[in-house]
Amino acid sequence: MRDEHRFREKIELSLENRHVRAIAFAAVLFLGAAFALGVFVGKRLASRAAAPAPMNDLEALDARTPAARAGTLPPPDTARVRDSVASPVPLPPAEPAALPAPPPARTAPVRTIPAPPPTTSVAPARTAQVTAPQTAILPAPPPDVGKFTVQVGATQDKMEAHQMVSLASKGGLRPYVAEARLAGRGLWYRVRVGAFADRAAADQFRRDVQRELRMPAVVMPSR
Repeated sequence: MRDEHRFREKIELSLENRHVRAIAFAAVLFLGAAFALGVFVGKRLASRAAAPAPMNDLEALDARTPAARAGTLPPPDTARVRDSVASPVPLPPAEPAALPAPPPARTAPVRTIPAPPPTTSVAPARTAQVTAPQTAILPAPPPDVGKFTVQVGATQDKMEAHQMVSLASKGGLRPYVAEARLAGRGLWYRVRVGAFADRAAADQFRRDVQRELRMPAVVMPSR
């Protein structure tokens, strides 16, 4: 019984040792992972802190100005400047630029304007008056012309007298032509209508003639 009890104690002790080892191993792994994570995070934070924040043009200019005022800029090479001033390099003489030759002046062609032709005075053409041949037949006066008559026109042109006769005939009248030769005035053709015994009847007829023919008329003695 004692041996069995000892065996059980050994088993319990061995189980407890295994548990302790497992817990210790897990703790070591957890600590290692935490340490590695802390190192990685620390490096990232250090790299971000080391990198300067981007600056715009005004900030960069403000940052450079104090450095330039404080004399942080490198001093110029005085020896090189002195040597360049002491022994200047001779430059070749500048050749004057050749100007292009001006184009030849163009002379405008001289145009000769012909003189205007002399004005000639042309006499206006005269209208030739051609007298028609006096061949028209005029009606003769009636046998009884009475004391008064109505005269519708008088002319020295026989053709014009013939036209007056035609106009009166179209109006339904019976005109006739009385020829009269006046002293110093030549031959006249008097176109007349009607023969009346008194002036009142002749004047009444004159008004009818003017209304029908629409031409002036006058009462005249027949002889």
